[in-house]
Amino acid sequence: MRKFYVFNIILSMMILCSASARAQVSKLFGEYKFTSDMVVTEAGQALTDNFSGECTVTIEESTVSGFVAQIKGLAGASGSENQLVTSFDNNVLKVVNPSGSSWSVWKNYICMTNENGDYPFSQDGFELNLTYNPTTKDISLPNFTLVKCDFANMTTTILAKFSNAKLTLVKAAEIEIADLTGVWHYVAGSGEWDTNAGSVYPKEFDMNIVKGEGKNYSVAFSIGDLPTFTLNGSFDGETLTLAVNETVIDNDIIVKDANGTTTGSIILTYDASVETLSGAGPTIAKVGEVGMPLQWYSTGVATKGGSASEKIDWTGTYTLTADVMDTSYASETKSISIEIGTDKWGRMALLTFNGVNVSSLNSGATTIQEEDENTISIPAGILVEMVTPGELYRQLVDMNAQTSTRIKIKAGADGTITMDDFGVFDMNYSTGSSSFYQFYQNVKLSKTTTGIDSLNANERVADLRMFDLSGRSIKSAGNGRLVIIKTADGVKKVFVK
Repeated sequence: MRKFYVFNIILSMMILCSASARAQVSKLFGEYKFTSDMVVTEAGQALTDNFSGECTVTIEESTVSGFVAQIKGLAGASGSENQLVTSFDNNVLKVVNPSGSSWSVWKNYICMTNENGDYPFSQDGFELNLTYNPTTKDISLPNFTLVKCDFANMTTTILAKFSNAKLTLVKAAEIEIADLTGVWHYVAGSGEWDTNAGSVYPKEFDMNIVKGEGKNYSVAFSIGDLPTFTLNGSFDGETLTLAVNETVIDNDIIVKDANGTTTGSIILTYDASVETLSGAGPTIAKVGEVGMPLQWYSTGVATKGGSASEKIDWTGTYTLTADVMDTSYASETKSISIEIGTDKWGRMALLTFNGVNVSSLNSGATTIQEEDENTISIPAGILVEMVTPGELYRQLVDMNAQTSTRIKIKAGADGTITMDDFGVFDMNYSTGSSSFYQFYQNVKLSKTTTGIDSLNANERVADLRMFDLSGRSIKSAGNGRLVIIKTADGVKKVFVK
């Protein structure tokens, strides 16, 4: 019992923090004037067209899922990428990778680092923290430098130094708030504690959302054979907050929030880029009972239209192709085979990487995490090759050369599967040193379907009889799913791409 409540409280706090960040950061959206004291070095004189000590900067909603905002044009940046804000907490905007995943925030692969000009992609890395002043609405920046990186030797050449840098608000953006009115279908996560697996109430349900005056909304929940109940609240454009206030259903059943309280809030975060509401749903319990609730929804995603999203079957073997950073290295191979499956503990995990049994090499620490219905992630920091036993190993790192994060794999609506840029470092445990081995960019994955036909999800399938692998009839199948179809030629397995 204690495990459930501790887990629920921690998860709820994480959801609240995430929702709060997305809701609060929108007040920073707008146009700013960037000013600073800039000193250009001799090495930077030939590249001054690529950066500036005074310019126009825009902070706006992120076009990349998973980030709370994006910054355009800082210090004259005009490359193909924007700076992506990972969080906004305690009035601090955090940009984990201010140079961009492909080092393209500035043109000519100019990178941002600390005021000393240290190599920004070391194990410690460089993060940009911008501090917002609620009174003046100014945003201050730490002293920083722009550099050119020698990736092979992990050194830099300083191009320009910036001090006393700040952003002054010129014009705040007008935030358009979406209308959530309609039927939404909520599907809980598939983790061990995302729901009560033994409950008689389902893992998914419908929500009929109706807009009232101003920001006010009412939401009618239809969960299994429970009587429909309604919660009222408000929507600020990013967060739907519903009040739980001793809501009793059918005399002996009560609604609680994710913390198990009867007078709290249910908070769902709206992602306009994919039109989803995500977060913890209601907890259903017996009135007066302190024990295990009848059902809970610690995390989940709702989509508009009253139909559940098809779950992707990620298990299988994939061929990974990518562009490499330095083709002079022996590691210039652009094709890698990886296998995703169930490990001996029954968890979905990365089993092999380029033929190496990484699950065994890492003592099972390659568990895959489901981020949402279209995204999974693998842990950075795992070992992917043992070159010399007990001495030299190769380690997977993220695009910032960090080992404590996760590397995401995402299935697109068109059937393509992409992976975050990542790198491999040589780790010498005898000397305690690490060195660059290779970086992989523009990563794409294709699933091996030997012996199995494939079917494009966009093709007309209305005339096909389709079944899941258990033989149950289904009306449709999402990308990445293995199904059975019956045609005039008989029965066969088909991989939907």
